[in-house]
Parts: sequence; C-alpha cells; structure tokens
Amino acid sequence: MSTDMSPERMLTGVGVLLVVMTIQHPDTAGYTCLASLGCFGAATVIWVKRRSSRSTPALSYPEHVGHSYPEHLGQLLMLTLSQFETAAGHLLTHSGYHAFIRVGGAGDLGVDLVGMTADGRRVAVQCKRYAPGRKIGTPAVQSFIGMMVTEYQASEGIFVTTSEFTAPAIQLAQKHGIMLIDGRGLTGLIQQCRDAHDSRRTKRS
Repeated sequence: MSTDMSPERMLTGVGVLLVVMTIQHPDTAGYTCLASLGCFGAATVIWVKRRSSRSTPALSYPEHVGHSYPEHLGQLLMLTLSQFETAAGHLLTHSGYHAFIRVGGAGDLGVDLVGMTADGRRVAVQCKRYAPGRKIGTPAVQSFIGMMVTEYQASEGIFVTTSEFTAPAIQLAQKHGIMLIDGRGLTGLIQQCRDAHDSRRTKRS
C-alpha cells in the first residue's frame, strides 16, 4: 500500500488526533484546541490553493466539425451538447471575446462557458441546442441572469440558442443588458467566421 500522503490530509489527520487528545486530557484542552484549529486551517488553505492552481483544459474544437467552421445551422444541431458549447465559444471569439473555458455539464448552474471580453471583463454564456420551433422563455433567461452574477461574478452575459426566444424573454434580456443570439444570429456568426477564414486563406495564397 502506498505511504504517500498529501499535506492537507496529513494536517487534517494531526488535527483529528489533537481533538481526540483534547477529549482524553481535558486539562490541556486550551492548547490542543488551538493546535487542532491551526492544523485544520492550514489544511484548508493548502486545499484551496491546490484547487485554484489546477489548470482548466482549453477549448478544443469539436472533432465532429473538424478544424473548419460549421457551414450551416443544421451542422450545429447534429453536435452533442458539449460539442455545441465548444463550437459556440469558437464562434464568439470572432466577436471580440476570448479565453473561453467550458463549465457546462451536470451542476453547471445555468452557465456553460466563461470567458473574457476585449477589455478584460468576465462574460458568461448559456448555450441551448434546441430544435427550430422550441423557443426559449422567460424562466430560462431569468435563471441565467441570476446565476451569471451570483455564481460566476460575470459583468456580461450571452444566451445562445439554435432556436428562438419568446417576446417576454427578449424584453427581460434587454432590460438587464443580456445579449441574445438565436438561430438567425448563429447563422450570421457562421458566415462571418467563414468569410474571415476565406479572406485569410486568399491572402496567404
């Protein structure tokens, strides 16, 4: 059996031992309590630093699409949810955003991507890959607004969908400064990206 033990686990173990000693020897309770609190505190600090120092994988373009941009909205609809989120992040980089990290999945709290604006502010993105005709309503937009601020401290929000938004959802988004990108908007982004790609290829040739 491996004897390797992380510093936070070792400090936690010492803290537990000191608590046991406090129970067994009440006359030394003051000193051992302080020592155990110190161990638990140090273990917590080390754990937080380890969590914050973990590098998050950068966005990689969906293999289904390859390294070229989608040609039409239907191609986005064929992607998996995670692939669609990643593709949306790549499309948004052509609108001045960058450094997107994918946070979507179970327990994502209504936000799928977190990135940065051109001037260094945090932006949160919600992605909904819905079939045409299935509209995004007010509850989804309302939930996104709340979570982007309280959980991700984002100063800007973007809600992306392959379908449409209801009129009340659009009004709510406008009231709170949320950018909405529907299927038509995604089609425009796809064309914009392809035009930029073709322009660069023409210049190289």
